[in-house]
Amino acid sequence: MRSSSSFKASLSLPCLLPLLLLAGLAQARVPGVEFINNMMVKGLSKDWDMTALVAEPLVVPQTGSKESDLVLGGLPGQKPQVQYPQYAGYVMVDATAGRALFYYFVEAIDNATSKPLVLWLSSGPGCSSLGDQALMGHGPYRVSTDGQTIYGNNASLLQEANVIYLESTTGTGFSYSNTSSDYKGLNDRKISEDNFRFLVNWLERFPEYKERMFFVGGEGYGASYAAQLMQLILNYNDAGGHTNITFSGILLGNAIIDAESSVKGYLDNLWGHGMISRRLFNVINATCGSPFTRSCQMAHKFARQSVAPNYPYDFSASICNLTPPSNQPIQNVDSLYECSEKNVAEYLNNPEVQKALHVNPMTIPQGWRQCNDGDTDLSVPLHSTRYSLKKLNLTVAQKWSMWTLDTFELAGRNEIYKEGILLTTVRECGHIAAKTHSNRSLGMYKVFLDAVMGQQKKQ
Repeated sequence: MRSSSSFKASLSLPCLLPLLLLAGLAQARVPGVEFINNMMVKGLSKDWDMTALVAEPLVVPQTGSKESDLVLGGLPGQKPQVQYPQYAGYVMVDATAGRALFYYFVEAIDNATSKPLVLWLSSGPGCSSLGDQALMGHGPYRVSTDGQTIYGNNASLLQEANVIYLESTTGTGFSYSNTSSDYKGLNDRKISEDNFRFLVNWLERFPEYKERMFFVGGEGYGASYAAQLMQLILNYNDAGGHTNITFSGILLGNAIIDAESSVKGYLDNLWGHGMISRRLFNVINATCGSPFTRSCQMAHKFARQSVAPNYPYDFSASICNLTPPSNQPIQNVDSLYECSEKNVAEYLNNPEVQKALHVNPMTIPQGWRQCNDGDTDLSVPLHSTRYSLKKLNLTVAQKWSMWTLDTFELAGRNEIYKEGILLTTVRECGHIAAKTHSNRSLGMYKVFLDAVMGQQKKQ
């Protein structure tokens, strides 16, 4: 195989990560919110106006506490030099059903009391932010290849923020319910309600964060949940009668916020990188006048299968369960997993690790899994984000330009819109930017958080 510079450049292109950031100011509404709201309502989440929820009693009786959730002595296999104040446990969101969401919270490395709070939601629906981000992405640790030990991530988001990694929805990771019907019929509305109840009750457990600058983030379909949670927070603050959540901004990575744009962008990405034939490209274009028709969904699924044996969320990643002979087709591309996912699953299924995290093993008879059976995640390329933004008819304030790290290394490109939206790409990254280029990912978070916090301090 030739190793020319042009060939290397072409390989890097599918790894561009679009990250959509809404900068929050000290005002009733956050810039860009209405644009995202309109797209969400017209696209994926038609029934998500939950203003009535904020009038309900939201604080649920809890069995856990901040003190009991403290991870004493660190995690098994954790090297002494990477100690962080960390907490893990369950927050009950419905006492009648016995439904509880599992969280892992890590305080910022330095000056935690002056750093903002970030809640991170992962993709899916039904994938774990504990696995995706805390142990493979921008979290404090990485799992070694032995699946038994962990080591520090030197470019963790914890350098800039205190971070909650939430396993949402019911049945994801260690989250559970004592009511079997809770595992069926999940939808955006139910999931967003639970995420909001989690946040309100978590802040009761950690009251020192009630007035802290708060950001919500998510990637893939988790970005959809992040946007819906944002709307609930704003409704909650508008209702009054309580301490407002100091909502300051939203971070959306590889965001699925418009179904039509996501399908079109995914198809164009496959075609642009030679992964599907012209015939299939033309068939899908002719079929997908609406992304919600069965024929379009079947065509899209067929195109997705054509990606195999590439890992669909990072074309450059190594696959650990590629067992069929090369002349036999992969029947389910979503069954492929990257090697680091295997290491994380081994680690989180270790009984000693579960004990340290205060996990009740009786609630997960099937063991910890990265994604539950409802996983329908799609990798979302830059094309999809651009198509979504085009529909918003935004006004450019700062044209497409490169951004660099302190070392003057090209980290990606960005564009700023007058409506309060910043589009940033991270060069040579897959679906989870921090997994492949943690330094670039951290640089992006730092620029954004510093800018928003600086704006609010001036007011």
